[in-house]
Amino acid sequence: MTAVRPLQKEFERLAAELLAGRYPPAPARGPQPSITREAICQYAIEFVDRDGLEALTVRRLAADLEISTRTLYKRIGSRANLVAELIEMHTGRIQFEFHPCGTWEDMIWDWCQQLHRSLASRPHLTLMAQGRVPAVMRSSVQALIAAVVRDGVPVEVAGECCWSLADLTINDAVELAREMTGGESVTTNGSVQLSKRTSDAIKWVLRGVGAAIESPDR
Repeated sequence: MTAVRPLQKEFERLAAELLAGRYPPAPARGPQPSITREAICQYAIEFVDRDGLEALTVRRLAADLEISTRTLYKRIGSRANLVAELIEMHTGRIQFEFHPCGTWEDMIWDWCQQLHRSLASRPHLTLMAQGRVPAVMRSSVQALIAAVVRDGVPVEVAGECCWSLADLTINDAVELAREMTGGESVTTNGSVQLSKRTSDAIKWVLRGVGAAIESPDR
């Protein structure tokens, strides 16, 4: 008992000092540093660009972001939710400008090339987004149709022509994306072009529409 008394007295002394406020309390363990859903999605897009969709797992993403899988699930809900949001972000960010210039054939040709370059710049995400037509593309097609109509092309013909060529261009970009994602890493420098087959098809359609307009009774 005598050996325990000094320890008991020291404990009582420390307890008294803590109660008197002489020692600062131990720092409370708070939550992990917060990370926004937007930041997670932005990193995930860059990850998919670099390593592909198959490599994107919740465990890998959490490790890269230095957060727990529990925190990640709280932010994104599920991997399926995250993938859906990445597709929306990608299609919403497709950027290409429509510049009315030259003939209506020149306008359509330039538009198709811009669309193709934009889709091919992120092949993994383009494959993920198959079957979806982003709002930005719909509005751009409508602007293209309006410009073509102003050049004298009947509105029905302009609409069918522009949407058909948009489909051709998207399909070509998807096919190219499949080829590009066959390797381990995908990088593009903006130099990708429409395939010769699709380029020829677009030119044939434009020539055919032009001939039909010039000779409507033929």
